[in-house]
Amino acid sequence: MKSKIGKIVSYYLFPKACVACDKALDIMSESFLCEDCNELFVPNIIRRKLSNGVKCISYCKYGGVSRDSVINLKFHRQGDAAKLFGDKLTLLYDVTEHNAKKENSIVIPIPISRRRMAKRGYNQSELIAKRFTENTGIRIVTDAVKKVKHNEAQSLTSDVSERQSNVKGAYKLIKPDLINGRDVIVIDDVITTGSTMKEFTDLLLPYAKSVYCLTVASAELDKDDDTI
Repeated sequence: MKSKIGKIVSYYLFPKACVACDKALDIMSESFLCEDCNELFVPNIIRRKLSNGVKCISYCKYGGVSRDSVINLKFHRQGDAAKLFGDKLTLLYDVTEHNAKKENSIVIPIPISRRRMAKRGYNQSELIAKRFTENTGIRIVTDAVKKVKHNEAQSLTSDVSERQSNVKGAYKLIKPDLINGRDVIVIDDVITTGSTMKEFTDLLLPYAKSVYCLTVASAELDKDDDTI
């Protein structure tokens, strides 16, 4: 725990700002959001199921504060957003039926390509997952699956078939022994059509005892059936 003087010194060396709107935060604030954004970033749990049967649970809808925070984390090096998201996923995990499997669980963040890692300098999903595992004590595994294909960002198209084609063959299971018989929690920032998550979890299903996904936000579906 930082002392009051330490917090003041840290604040002036590294001013703290809201991870959504960049508004300056109070010196002693423990929050990652300003009051206005905090009131808007409320839980709205969304449950979805991929066509391979894997369940995905999201903390809220993608839009407004959640969208701004994700963008700031991915493209503007706002690292505190990952801490905020990790804390929110911890709250989400605590109210799911899966928390009873904690001792046999591992966490796997969705990996990014070497090219994107070189450009961005970090994997935002891994940062979120690290905060989540610090909170829960669950082991994080980052070397079981690699991204072997650099594809265009999924956000560049909203067409489901194009997204599926875009991520086809993008991931490779390197160390199946690390997930064999485990309850696997896959963590990512946002789920949209579910194409990335399905491609990724298809690799895990033959080996894991169970697989489910936690994401910070979920894009709204255009159809009544939430199976994707």
